[in-house]
Amino acid sequence: MRRILLVIHDLKGGGAERVFVNLANSLHKEKIVVEILLAEKTGIFLDHLNPQIQVYELGAKKMAGYLKSMFPFFRKRTYSHILSSGDSLTSSLLILKKLGVIRAKVVPALVYNLLAYLPEIPYVNRKWLLFLYRTLICRVSVATAPSQGIADSLENLELMSKSKVHIIYNPVVDDEMLAKGQEPVTEPLFNNGKQTLISIGRITSQKDHHTLVSAFDLLHKKGMQIQLIILGIGDMEKELRQYITDLGLTNDVILLGFKENPYAYLAKSDLFVLSSVFEGFGNVVAEALGMGINVVSTDCPSGPSEILEGGKCGWLCPVSNPQKLAEAIEDALANPKSADFLKASSTRFHVDTISKQYMQLLN
Repeated sequence: MRRILLVIHDLKGGGAERVFVNLANSLHKEKIVVEILLAEKTGIFLDHLNPQIQVYELGAKKMAGYLKSMFPFFRKRTYSHILSSGDSLTSSLLILKKLGVIRAKVVPALVYNLLAYLPEIPYVNRKWLLFLYRTLICRVSVATAPSQGIADSLENLELMSKSKVHIIYNPVVDDEMLAKGQEPVTEPLFNNGKQTLISIGRITSQKDHHTLVSAFDLLHKKGMQIQLIILGIGDMEKELRQYITDLGLTNDVILLGFKENPYAYLAKSDLFVLSSVFEGFGNVVAEALGMGINVVSTDCPSGPSEILEGGKCGWLCPVSNPQKLAEAIEDALANPKSADFLKASSTRFHVDTISKQYMQLLN
C-alpha cells in the first residue's frame, strides 16, 4: 500500500507550504495514507490541513539537527514515497537513504530557477547550495518542478538532465480559495471610482516593487483614475514606503502588509500585476486566473510565461522596465480578457488536476 510522507520546514504562509497542504488534503481525499513531517510545527496553514492527517515535528532548524532527529523517526516508520521541499531537508533525507535508514523513494520538489537565484545569494550560500545539488539532490532518479524553466536551468548548469524532472504545476486553485475571495475586506478600498491594481508578495528585491511603483507613477501622471494595493512584508518595505512618499503617491499606493486572506482583496481588484525579476512558478498569477482576474506580469524566469501561455491568458513585458510595464497595464485595463476565459485556463492548476498527476508519478 502506498504510504506518502511530505517533508517541509514549516507551514507558514508561503507558496511551497500551501502547495504541500493542498496536495496532502487532496491525496487524503483519494484514500491514500499521507502524513507530514515538519522541522518546526508552526504556521497558519496547519489549520488548513485535514485534521485526520498526522503531522510530526523534528524540532530542528538546521541540517545537523534534521539528521539527528530523522534517525529515530525513520527507524520507527516506513513509507513508499517521500516528497520533500527545502534543500537541507531533502539532502538530509538523501543522506539517510544512502545509509539505508530510509528505503522509500525520495522525490525532491525543486522550486528554484537556479540560473536566476544563485547570483542573488551570498557567495558562501551559493557554494553550499551547489555542493548539495551536485553531491545529493541532483543524483536522484526523479524530481518534480512547477515550471519548465526550472528544469531548463538545472540542465544549463549541468546539474541534472531535464528528462529526470517531471513538470507538475502547483495546485493552487481550489474551492476554498474561491470561497475566500468572496469574503469582505475591512478597509474602504473599493467602489471609489478608481480601477484597482494589486500586487501580492514579499517586499524584496526579487519582486522589484520599485519598477511597479514607477510604472504606476507614469500612469498616474497621465491622469488615470487608478490605485495600487500592495500586500506583503519584507526587508525592502521601509525603502519602498520612502520611494512612494518621494513620488507623492501615498494616497494612491496602499501598503497593507501581510493579510491572512489576500484572496478577498484579489477578487475585488481589476488587475493583478507581478513585477518580479525571477520566479520559480508564480502561484499568485495562477490564483488570479482562477478568480477571473486579468494579469500583467514580467516575462521573468520562470513560470509566468508558462502560466499565461506566452501571453494568450494575460500580458507579458520585459523585466525592470517601468515604461513597458505601464503600457501593458494600460492595455490590460482598457481591453480586459473575459473572466470565464481566464477561469477556464486555470483548470491546469486546480488541486484535483494536479493531485492526479502526482498519483500517476507515484505509481
